[in-house]
Amino acid sequence: CIRDRSGVDSHVVDQLHDRAVVKSGMNIDPEFASTQMKATRSAFGTTGKETVRVIQSFSTADLNPANPKDWQKANEIGYQLARKAFSGHQVAIYTQLDGTGHKLHNHIIVNMPNLKTGKKYHHQNDFKRLAKLNDEIAREHGLSVIDRSKAPTEQRTMAERQLKTKNEYVWKDDLRAHIDEAMLDASISSYKDFSETLSKSGIITHERGKSLSFDFLDTENKHRRARGKSLGADYEKEQIFNELERRDQQP
Repeated sequence: CIRDRSGVDSHVVDQLHDRAVVKSGMNIDPEFASTQMKATRSAFGTTGKETVRVIQSFSTADLNPANPKDWQKANEIGYQLARKAFSGHQVAIYTQLDGTGHKLHNHIIVNMPNLKTGKKYHHQNDFKRLAKLNDEIAREHGLSVIDRSKAPTEQRTMAERQLKTKNEYVWKDDLRAHIDEAMLDASISSYKDFSETLSKSGIITHERGKSLSFDFLDTENKHRRARGKSLGADYEKEQIFNELERRDQQP
């Protein structure tokens, strides 16, 4: 068989008509996650941000993308993280084998309201807790753990950190949430679709050379502008365009 550089048989990749190679759900059926999550939010009257996405990636040195058994293992690890981190919430775990190099990764989609209390998950300032839980699970399975002291972080001003500490409005987080929501829509597979979707939320996207920038009015009706780079690696032009191109080429 013909194999790509990551060692995955080309026919395996060609037959991945569904983006997810393995699916699971906590308090939800992953096949109907969107509908069930929407019903839950409606029952609790949840407004604002609807879901949170956590991406959990695996090194090819730990899990072999050419081995379907490792697909299942990756999903099980994602489920363990969901159980530890998001108890009481609806969570869908989608293990994917796509993108450059076909590395295994999970998209963990968390519905905002708690099923018992209806209170929303406080996603801001939660990265350290999630990273710690993820690393604990990785060690339990004998997987490698990232040295986070060397990992790049999002650029935040002192004022932004102070606002987040007080759990107050941060306009860049608001902007990130809108971009995340657009990128969660699998039907968006071009820059035109992406920019038009954001424009419906009042966000104007500008493409300049190797970068993207975003303009919008925040909740205080103040004009804001940010470059993708200042929002974080996931919001840079190369990262967004690679994902859109991958979707466009998906069967």
